[in-house]
Amino acid sequence: MFKVGKWQLTTIILSIALAISIGFNLYQTLKDSYNPSNFTYTSNSPLTVEATNYPLRLSMTINKTEFKLGEPINMKFTLKNIGNKTLVLYTDRDMPSFIVYDKAGSEVYNEYRHVAYTHSTYRIHPDEELSFGNVTTWYQKVEPYQNFHLGNAPPGTYHIIGEFISISLNLTIRTPPITIKIVE
Repeated sequence: MFKVGKWQLTTIILSIALAISIGFNLYQTLKDSYNPSNFTYTSNSPLTVEATNYPLRLSMTINKTEFKLGEPINMKFTLKNIGNKTLVLYTDRDMPSFIVYDKAGSEVYNEYRHVAYTHSTYRIHPDEELSFGNVTTWYQKVEPYQNFHLGNAPPGTYHIIGEFISISLNLTIRTPPITIKIVE
């Protein structure tokens, strides 16, 4: 048998606590993962969905739910600090993005893989909102790459989820999906 010193025991306990914390955050992210059969929206007016992971609330707004083939689909993202401390975010690692799923629930586009952000620092005070630019746009492009280019989305039904992954705050927020239709 070997002896464990006080500092070694403290290190082991802290390592276990960190592993449990990381595992719990991963579990929460996967538990709340996307299931298209749970949501149906059929409005052609502005629609906002939001989700919360304390201390932030993420909102995503789309102006309509039916688009012509090739028409840009604009979304607006807002983060609100619902906590009681000022938060510091860095745009090169704490930015909202979106994921597009087809009718069957397969991911067809993930904006996070296609955008490079410059480094800026933002402070969000308690009860303050932060909007990220005017709009974020999906140009109806889909993965996988075909000859190193994104393909065009065919007409059909798609589900768009807003996502905020913060490396700084160690949290992920995913909104419920907004269902849209692309028509010819």
